[in-house]
Amino acid sequence: MRWKFGDFEFDEERKTLSCSDQTLLLEPKTAALLGYFCRHAQQDVSRDTLLEFVWHGQIVTDGAINRVILKLRKALLDDGKIKTYIATVPKIGYRFIAKVSEVTNSSLPGGTEKALTVKQVEPTQSKPKTKSLKSWLLVGSFIALLMMVLVSVSYYQTRESDIIVTKPLISPITRLSEDQFDASLSHNNKLLAYSTRKAGEVAIFVVDPVQQNSYQISRVGGNALNAHWSQDDNEIIYLYHQQDLCQFHRVIFIEGVAQKPEVLYQCSGKSFTEFAYAQAAQKLYFVERETPFSPYIAYELALKQDSKRRLSQPVASGKGNHLLQRHNKSGKILLLSDQKPGKTTAYELDIENNTFVPLLAFDYAIVSAVWNHQTDGLVHPAKHPSYQLLMSYFDQRNTRALVVDSNRISQVRAIDNDKDYLFTSYMSNRDIEINNHIEPSYNSSVMDYLPQLNLDGSILAFISKRTGYSKIWLVNLANNSLRSIEPPDKGRTFYSLQWSFDDRYLLANTDSGIIIYDSQSLTIVSMIDPGLPAYAVGWLANDELVYSLYQDKHWQLYQQNIKTNTRQRHDQRWAFALASPSTRLFIDQAMALYLNDNLVSADLPCAHPVARRALTVQLDGKAIICVAEQDNKTLLKYSEQLGIQTIGSDLTRVRHFSVAGKKITKARLASSRSDIIRTNF
Repeated sequence: MRWKFGDFEFDEERKTLSCSDQTLLLEPKTAALLGYFCRHAQQDVSRDTLLEFVWHGQIVTDGAINRVILKLRKALLDDGKIKTYIATVPKIGYRFIAKVSEVTNSSLPGGTEKALTVKQVEPTQSKPKTKSLKSWLLVGSFIALLMMVLVSVSYYQTRESDIIVTKPLISPITRLSEDQFDASLSHNNKLLAYSTRKAGEVAIFVVDPVQQNSYQISRVGGNALNAHWSQDDNEIIYLYHQQDLCQFHRVIFIEGVAQKPEVLYQCSGKSFTEFAYAQAAQKLYFVERETPFSPYIAYELALKQDSKRRLSQPVASGKGNHLLQRHNKSGKILLLSDQKPGKTTAYELDIENNTFVPLLAFDYAIVSAVWNHQTDGLVHPAKHPSYQLLMSYFDQRNTRALVVDSNRISQVRAIDNDKDYLFTSYMSNRDIEINNHIEPSYNSSVMDYLPQLNLDGSILAFISKRTGYSKIWLVNLANNSLRSIEPPDKGRTFYSLQWSFDDRYLLANTDSGIIIYDSQSLTIVSMIDPGLPAYAVGWLANDELVYSLYQDKHWQLYQQNIKTNTRQRHDQRWAFALASPSTRLFIDQAMALYLNDNLVSADLPCAHPVARRALTVQLDGKAIICVAEQDNKTLLKYSEQLGIQTIGSDLTRVRHFSVAGKKITKARLASSRSDIIRTNF
């Protein structure tokens, strides 16, 4: 059955939602929900009704229903404050408020062709409405739709030109129940290699998309990522990490059977790279960094000679030259470089002449991109958090939106058929807990993270993507009332939040610089661009902030006054600093801790103090809180009076937490789902 409402047409049997030239393949439960709403438009629908007719009596939580409602609203671009399609009816449930028509097929004389007719679907239990109310609903719906279209275009465009939306049918390439990400399709399109999490590790599997019989090819133990097929499809090269070990592995297929992985290269630091493999020349192209905080640099590895050389490339600073990709047919090498925090420039490397040329500069960060099939542009996810797959052209033509997804898009790869692409489609839900309790009144069905308590534990600040982008929310924990503060733009990645000592200001570290917010007026006080990625951003006093930059293979600590905007360097002995109203903690280049100028006992087994640009060490009054080195999950508390105590465990991989007295808050992964999706042009 097919339905028409607003600018959308929904094919219930095919589970496709079309608008203009764009078609989206809905997940089964999302499609079932939309089908039910279409058949019961203008009716109040309770959650119990949805459980009975959409979930068919399955036992599911309210959160599960919320997540499907959210996905459907995003697919319909209905996530603004004024709803155009799915309205929430307080204390009842939902109502599909759009006018719905059934699209039917009728045979033309002669037999083979079909003519479409539209049949109005009348609600069976709709409540009477006055003419005035209908008019206001129509006007409100039109304004809301117009506002959402304008916001969507302005948010996702990469330059001043409009984005052109194309119409591929997209579909999952596998039907596996496990999470799948970071996929690579063989050149003959017969086998898919992908990563998935198994028992706390990441393994690479290969699957026949038709037969669906998957098997592991990577080494057991550790984390295996970024599978890359050779041109003849007889080899896979991948990245392998196990604790401090970093290696490139190769798996050879003999008569279709995967052999034991062999080590090609010992990589340095905590490098995460994709590969470009010129199989005929037996050369491997990749990026590598010397330490976890050094910029990435591009290299060529000659496998026969077992020799490595540094390629001609832009000067590496900050994140550096972080992604390298090769076009299969032309051999062109693409390089992504972040010369400034939060901004990416694409380059082409000329290997033969040892030169490089800029192709396209973006005003936001891109972490994944490939050549398009014609090599006259790039295919990449849109601005963070990306729900679009874009094609940007080097000659400044209008950007094309290839895909608009209800889930987030990442890890794009090209399919060797001259027209299509693969990408990872995923959605994660993190909830904030305080003392192991999750409060539903301020947690949403999407990402809520980076919780930070003020000094007395009365107010909680956190980042949430409930509006479709990252912004700060404030919770008064006495009554769970919510307020929010808008970011300066909608494409930032947040790394940390810190309250000032008087609870007036919030300090946010982002991929595009440091922001100071006023928590009372809910406004931005100032923004600081350190010129390089900033780490361990925090307060040293009410008007003094500190942050560290990684320069010339060591840390440089800076202190900046937010009123005079003056900045000074600290002695090169110090790497990081943080403070409470009564205590100051400095960390030297060897990661030794000094509390009020006194060396802290070496018996305190803290992990490295920085993870994902944020400090994993905090102060609670005069006590030090840190993450245990042994497992990176346990929280330790140290004071001169009581020594070392264990106060918490089960931290996530991000290792972000906040402590205020007896309150401990952290973000907990509630659900996660990722699939490999392909376009079908």
